[in-house]
Amino acid sequence: WEAEREAAVAARGQLRAAARAAERGLERARQQAAAATRTRSARVRMKDRHDHDARSAVAKGRAAFGEAALSRGVAREREAAARSVSALAEATVERRLGAAIALPFEPSPRRMLLGGAWPEVRAGDAVVLREVELWLGREDKVALTGDNGAGKTTLLRALLAASTLPPDRLLWLPQELGAGEGQALVRELRSLPRDRRGDALNVVAALGTDPERLLRTPRPSPGEARKLRIALGMARRAWVLVLDEPTNHLDLPSVERLEEALRGWPGALLLVSHDAALARAVTTRTWRVADGGVCEVVAER
Repeated sequence: WEAEREAAVAARGQLRAAARAAERGLERARQQAAAATRTRSARVRMKDRHDHDARSAVAKGRAAFGEAALSRGVAREREAAARSVSALAEATVERRLGAAIALPFEPSPRRMLLGGAWPEVRAGDAVVLREVELWLGREDKVALTGDNGAGKTTLLRALLAASTLPPDRLLWLPQELGAGEGQALVRELRSLPRDRRGDALNVVAALGTDPERLLRTPRPSPGEARKLRIALGMARRAWVLVLDEPTNHLDLPSVERLEEALRGWPGALLLVSHDAALARAVTTRTWRVADGGVCEVVAER
């Protein structure tokens, strides 16, 4: 992304220089035409009373021809300047918002990435789920479903707590980011090596956010912060994405771009979402949390 943008900026700089040169040429042509007009007027005022009409007519003809030539020169310079300005206006720096994500991916050497067996899964002192055994493979795409309060987020936290993956290889996106997390994510983005920062900005752009604006802002919006967290995980070559209501704070175009990004994700995905269309589009299996337990739903999708 950064290399493409630098090339676009350089091209726009060349067009800007050409536009300025054309404007200077137009100004010179105008000055020459104005000077010629002033000279002719002065000659008319100083005309000798003994001038013959024929000689005067020839002089007038030559002057008129010269003025016409200068006028044509002004017109040509004006057209050149207009073309340069038009080209400059059209040469916007392309941000490639909504473009497809194409990042290097390093498959996990592990066959199973998340999972475990629990006699009980608790939220504080309360037992929420019993007799749970689940395993997420390195290419599994799983939707975690269930009614509100059934224990989906509690189960996600149990899976995360049991994880032995390197931190960079797992992306966890909770339902809501804490205060100050957006600013911390921007600082993390700025601190990345150039190539990884470029990868993250590619993902940000693909999700519909202007990378330049994100780099400038000290405080991203909640939607921008969620996109950035996903982008940073992908740029770190995460093996698994664990997303709890990732569409929170996203508008419809951003949701559609997120769907496109997740559809092409080569790693594992564990998704909680009230957006059933999104879940159907990006997952291939379903775990359902209900009645204090978890089961896999086998049905046509």
